[in-house]
Amino acid sequence: MRIFFFLMLPLALFLSACQTNMIKEFNDLKVGYDKHQVIEKIGSPRHMLRMSGEDRWYYMFYNDDQRFQKEVHFKDGLVIYFGDKKIPQAELLPETIDAKNEEKNKIIDIEKSKRDEDSKNAYADYLKYEKKVKKEDRVHYLPDFEPVD
Repeated sequence: MRIFFFLMLPLALFLSACQTNMIKEFNDLKVGYDKHQVIEKIGSPRHMLRMSGEDRWYYMFYNDDQRFQKEVHFKDGLVIYFGDKKIPQAELLPETIDAKNEEKNKIIDIEKSKRDEDSKNAYADYLKYEKKVKKEDRVHYLPDFEPVD
């Protein structure tokens, strides 16, 4: 039993010494690291996303029953941002962009309906002009001739 205890004690100490504080490792990242350096430092991400020409890696760490959500942004394969989850600016939110596009779409629809109406009117004006040129807009009376005997 003592031999088992003496064999397990160094193993337990070795394993506890190998544990690293992932938050500390994450905070040791530097702007300019490439993807391989990030993976070596903190491991593979929980989730990856490509948005606006950037690769975004999302990490989740647990430390003392606390959950930490962090992210790393890459541009051209190099770290440009790392830290807490980034909240997009208000003008970049999908709802804001949709509202702007809705206003633009209404303006475009109004302009299109005006052009359609102008087109209809232009065709009607062309038909009137054609009749005028062909002199079809005048009423032609045939003269009354008396028969020749």
